[in-house]
Amino acid sequence: MGINQRVTVIAIVVLIFVLKSILSSSTPPFSTGQALSWNLDEEQFERIKVRNGSKLRLWFKGPKYPSSTITWYKDGKKIKNVTSRLKIKQSSLVILKLEEDDSGEYACYKQNQHGEVWKNYTLTVTTDPLITKPVIQSPLNQTVAYLDDVKFQCKVIMNSTSTNIQWFKHYQVNGSYTNEDGVPYVHVIQQSRLNHSSEILYIKNVTYEDAGWYTCLVTNAVGRAYQSAWLTVTVPSTLAKRTIFGMLILRT
Repeated sequence: MGINQRVTVIAIVVLIFVLKSILSSSTPPFSTGQALSWNLDEEQFERIKVRNGSKLRLWFKGPKYPSSTITWYKDGKKIKNVTSRLKIKQSSLVILKLEEDDSGEYACYKQNQHGEVWKNYTLTVTTDPLITKPVIQSPLNQTVAYLDDVKFQCKVIMNSTSTNIQWFKHYQVNGSYTNEDGVPYVHVIQQSRLNHSSEILYIKNVTYEDAGWYTCLVTNAVGRAYQSAWLTVTVPSTLAKRTIFGMLILRT
């Protein structure tokens, strides 16, 4: 190899080395930024069912990027009309006093120059009542005279579905109202399906055997509720006593 060829090879090697040094040490003329990525802790599609009149917040928890823009859509159309009932706050969409017309397909679209991500929601606004266990108001303790009439009222103050109601009369076995497992001794004395707000237990011509503990039990598909009251039977204040053939007759 001649001198000129050697010089040429050395020059090429030096040039390559210099170019590599420049490329490895120089910064790009602009920042590449950061591409949008999906938050693995969040579902990309969500179904939501709420009652009308409620408040709803749809929230996209994806990562925040200063250079990204966020757009909300309903049924494929960009949401532009922000009202006193509908508010957009960056990654969240708030709807007050939901109506059935608010049902639909919602999407949050987040974009920067390097990519995009979506979060989709299916919203159903329903007028169906929420099913809850019943809530009842306790019947009141009663005190009545012998042979008078008495009534206990079991008032249901909250109920959302078909309901069964039962009245029980408690009794004792060997001086106890419950067995060894704590289960009460009871007789079912009245039962029906509740189609109004209260159920009344009537007892006519009360005797001393009717005195004791009564319980109203209300059940539906979700749960049950019960309340109890005590009946006291007294001797009439205007009692006339007569003995006929050795028998005691009570009358008012």
